[in-house]
Amino acid sequence: MPIELLQDGRFHLFTPHTSYVLKPDEHGIVHHVYWGAVLKPGSLLEPIIEPIPHSIGTGPNGISLHALPLECSWIGSSDYREPLFGVKFLDGTTSLDLAYEGYRIIHGKPPLEGLPCLRASSTDDTDTLEIYLKDRISLLKITLQYSILADYDIITRSVRWDNEGTLDVRLTQTLSAIVDFDESSFRLLHLSGAWAREREQSWHSLAAPQRLVIESLRGSSSHQEQPAIILARANSSLHHGDTYALHLVYSGNFMGFAQVDEYQHLRLGLGIHPKEFEWLLRPGETFQTPEVVLGFSSHGLHGISQRLHQVYQQRLIQPNWQNRPRPIAVNTWEASYFQVEAANILDLGKQAQDLGVELLVVDDGWFGHRNDDKSSLGDWKVNNAKFPEGLLPIFQQLKARGLQVGLWIEPEMVSPDSELYRAHPNWCLTAPNRPALEGRHQLLLDLSIKPVQDWIISTVTDLVTQYDLSYLKWDWNRPMALGGSLNLPAERQGEMAHRYVLGLYRILNSLTQRFPDLLIEGCAGGGGRFDPGMLAFTPQIWPSDNTDAIDRLTIQSNTALLYPISTISAHVSAVPNHQTGREVSLTYRYRVAASGVLGYELNVSQLTEEEKALTREHIRWYKEHRDILISGEYIPLIVDDDLDQASWMFWDNQTRRGIIYWFSRRNRPNQLSRRLTIADLSDDAIYDVTDVDSGDTILAYGSELRLKGLVLSRFFGPYQSRLWIITEKWESPSN
Repeated sequence: MPIELLQDGRFHLFTPHTSYVLKPDEHGIVHHVYWGAVLKPGSLLEPIIEPIPHSIGTGPNGISLHALPLECSWIGSSDYREPLFGVKFLDGTTSLDLAYEGYRIIHGKPPLEGLPCLRASSTDDTDTLEIYLKDRISLLKITLQYSILADYDIITRSVRWDNEGTLDVRLTQTLSAIVDFDESSFRLLHLSGAWAREREQSWHSLAAPQRLVIESLRGSSSHQEQPAIILARANSSLHHGDTYALHLVYSGNFMGFAQVDEYQHLRLGLGIHPKEFEWLLRPGETFQTPEVVLGFSSHGLHGISQRLHQVYQQRLIQPNWQNRPRPIAVNTWEASYFQVEAANILDLGKQAQDLGVELLVVDDGWFGHRNDDKSSLGDWKVNNAKFPEGLLPIFQQLKARGLQVGLWIEPEMVSPDSELYRAHPNWCLTAPNRPALEGRHQLLLDLSIKPVQDWIISTVTDLVTQYDLSYLKWDWNRPMALGGSLNLPAERQGEMAHRYVLGLYRILNSLTQRFPDLLIEGCAGGGGRFDPGMLAFTPQIWPSDNTDAIDRLTIQSNTALLYPISTISAHVSAVPNHQTGREVSLTYRYRVAASGVLGYELNVSQLTEEEKALTREHIRWYKEHRDILISGEYIPLIVDDDLDQASWMFWDNQTRRGIIYWFSRRNRPNQLSRRLTIADLSDDAIYDVTDVDSGDTILAYGSELRLKGLVLSRFFGPYQSRLWIITEKWESPSN
């Protein structure tokens, strides 16, 4: 059992490599004691409890909560740091008088109502600790939830609220977790950016006093931020040093923060953003926060990546898509944009199938009277002007050639110029007595209400069934910029943004349960909703509308700090690139795309015969090694944005084989040969390393490859790439 209850009331939550210790006391205070490398059973660590000099002593026993490392803090207490939660009662007051009511240990991991979360199977070593606190006056019950997935070195946290009193309560803030450290000697990493340059590394040194906030108020996790905080010791690196991660399993507005107080104590927090959030909790009602995934590793950023990749692959992604090869797709968007029609789809399909492509996706422009982005969202009927005989005979011809078929949809949106809007104007998300705010000539449907949810479920079900679809690209092209809903009463307007996300999860859960083999690729104008909440339903996500291979080196490798490679959709696009105008060789573009879920975003019929032959060989090679690329362990070798190169390895522990990619970002004059060192190999094993381009092979010990590495001969010209196959052999080189 991964929970140790000590005699003095401390709880020691542990996995093979991690310990997390907390201690509730008789005053309703839950103290944070420790989080880090695993401790011995019966650890003697205790929380530090001491008065603050000159403190007014407003806490229990005259001790201010502001001095304590805590698991639970609230507005109106004597803790003046950012709290875990806040409430407001009918009399306008915000204070709580909490009592500790006990605990319960559950074998396994209960689901969270209405929310995606990590799963546990009956064979997992998983337990859940619930700690119960209750306000003595209102009888509002707060449950702190901790699940320990010992097999994955992961702990999760969330909070459940139960109104067991007789009066209404308003929740004004309810994060999912805070974690306190009695030091602040860390660097903090978050992944920021914008449309077409998502998930850039942003590092910060922490010092007192400081409050660093990462957030989204766009109705989604956003292009601008990722709902994740990574904390690293000052001397840590890619493969060494203590590193922590907090990652929110949620797809809406969020706030994360790092706050260093005047005593050099650090508090991290993560959860639903308190702005534009309020929740009315009537007697007998329950509110559940999303889950925060907590990971620790003493092996640097890569160690944290391994923890998250493994648990997301096995305990978040739908079972039908765990480690399952993804089809190689060609998408019509950059091939024809809105001008899709029967002839060009059939020609694209014929050419793509001849190259080895397995799936054709018809993107925007196939429905309503859609010729640009100004109309028809919501009218998910075939565009008869473009397809007089409909899509079905076209799809039947493509399937006869052995191709799977898919469609692009944006089902959460509606165009003012649409039959749906004219029939149901009250279904769009608009604040009462306020004008609707258009963005990109479209409005959001109000997913907070069941009729809209049911309509989307029915509409998508009809499309999947009618066309026997294997794939859907689920897009969301504008952020939320609204302060309410026509369909919610005044006292619940603050619930709109969260109810929208809950509605989305209900829709996606219904569809994935009904169509378990349907591959839904998430998209939000590119990478605007790449988060663990969506990953629970969409096992691969489009990380950016920027398909430029050089930019994708950064976008994909930084995305892979948190997410498995099998979730990162990556396409070979045309040159000059449609976003940057850059020209890069076909092989370079392919190798970058093959470092994710390979697809094509160009008109393959316009390739030269030489390029078609090369593409045919690329796809053949990818299929031969797809299992390693999709299911193998991803090991970053060089991913620092500031360097002139990038490199990573995919490793299969069963076959003891791997694939190493290296890319140059630019070429500097007067450069000599370099070395590429290879991490995570067995020092005493012998490895066969074959250069795929030249056919040259070397034999070397793992220690040699780790310390000295492979020689990268000097080159001339920009944007070079190298590819090796590495195989572990235990024989001596002389044999």
